[in-house]
Amino acid sequence: MRVTRECTPRLTFSGTTATASLVVKAQAGASIEADLTLYRLNGSRQIEVASWSESGATSLAFSDTVSCSRGYDYLLEVDVTVVGDSGSDYITKSVSATCS
Repeated sequence: MRVTRECTPRLTFSGTTATASLVVKAQAGASIEADLTLYRLNGSRQIEVASWSESGATSLAFSDTVSCSRGYDYLLEVDVTVVGDSGSDYITKSVSATCS
């Protein structure tokens, strides 16, 4: 049985502002730890733009904004650990989008 019910990262843009967000929902009483890193992609290079560490119990909703450069692709990587009564989930997800 999975402890995590939902883990959804999102990366959206409005002009030169990037919004990184993450929603995690878990079993009642579960603890959630999440690390998020936003990269700008430049060819084969990943240049770190921002990083965050968040925690919550049962659910976590995170959102923050940073400046972006038009024409570049960005990658948001999330590493989430959820610990509940019935076990633990270790989740890695990523989403990418272009700042246009």
